[in-house]
Amino acid sequence: MEAASLGMFMVSACLFGVLLQNVAGLAGRVLGGVAMGLTAVSIISSPWGQRSGAHMNPALTLAFLSLGKIAPWDAFFYVVAQFAAASRESWSLRYSSVRHWRESNSCQPSLAPEDRG
Repeated sequence: MEAASLGMFMVSACLFGVLLQNVAGLAGRVLGGVAMGLTAVSIISSPWGQRSGAHMNPALTLAFLSLGKIAPWDAFFYVVAQFAAASRESWSLRYSSVRHWRESNSCQPSLAPEDRG
C-alpha cells in the first residue's frame, strides 16, 4: 500500500508540475505547494492511507510516532526500511539510467525559465 500511495503522490506531482509550469514567481510556488499538500492529506486520509498508515517517507513515520499512533520499535523498522529502499533505488538509478542519459545527451534538465522553450 505504501508503494501505491507513493506512486499516486508522484503521479500527482508530475500532473501538477505540468499544469503549473507556466505560472511564474511566488504564485506558482504557492499553488504547487498547496496542490501537493492537499494531495498528501487526501492520500493519508484515504482508505489506502488509513489501512497502511501512509508511511510514504520517514517524516510521516516520525510524525505518526510523535502522535503515538505507532510503537517506537515499529517506527525504527519503518525508517530503516525506507532508507534502505531509497539507497537501493539511488544506487540502481546511478548505475543504470544515468549512464544512458549521459551517453545519449537526451536528458539535460534546466530550471531556468528561458530554457523551458
